[in-house]
Amino acid sequence: TAAFYRNLGFTVESFDPDAEPPHTNVGRDGIYLFFFAGPEHGAPRGTPPPPPSLSGTIYVFPDSVDALAEEWRGTVPFVWGPDLTSYGMYEFGIVDPNGYHLAFAERRPGDL
Repeated sequence: TAAFYRNLGFTVESFDPDAEPPHTNVGRDGIYLFFFAGPEHGAPRGTPPPPPSLSGTIYVFPDSVDALAEEWRGTVPFVWGPDLTSYGMYEFGIVDPNGYHLAFAERRPGDL
């Protein structure tokens, strides 16, 4: 996870695989993502963590979708976009190694 985000220009703010729970935090341009690899809340100590899961998309609003897409083109596969959506967002999406979908978007309702 840390290597994936570092490759996209994020700074690894902390990385401690031996902490309870193990964690890494990454940041870039005012965006901070925190990842923990511990057991579910309330589980007994020593319980292995469940597989990562999220049934949604994390939206991030950079200064320029086009500039970020150009920077990352060829570095990470885009799952979609950049495209103007029917709901007024100009966006592209990626999937990180944990299976999390991240969309980088600008609001453009006037372009519909």
